[in-house]
Amino acid sequence: MSFRISNEILFPSGQADLALTGSDVLDRLANVLARNPYPLSIEGHTDIIPIQNDRFASNWELATARATSVVRYLSRHGIASDRMRAVGYAHTRPLTTNDTPQGRSTNRRVELIMDIPPAR
Repeated sequence: MSFRISNEILFPSGQADLALTGSDVLDRLANVLARNPYPLSIEGHTDIIPIQNDRFASNWELATARATSVVRYLSRHGIASDRMRAVGYAHTRPLTTNDTPQGRSTNRRVELIMDIPPAR
């Protein structure tokens, strides 16, 4: 099971500090996630445009920092930290083209992947 959240909801542009709207979304999601024991992979994704600021040397650092921010937030809100891992994919797993503003916006996201084993 996966949850895909647009970076525009979670983070200000070029940042890894959660926005208020992001906290609201994660609060609701934490309530759902806390009801089960399954492992979670928190994956950060960017578009192909290189980040250019003093805090992040590349999209790899930005993607990983965003995933880590979500892990820390969920941990503070009742999700066991040993259930989670943070992964940064940067621009390497686009959902669509990076040739348009809309495509780049779609590719900037955080995905929460819940590893539910098959029924026996």
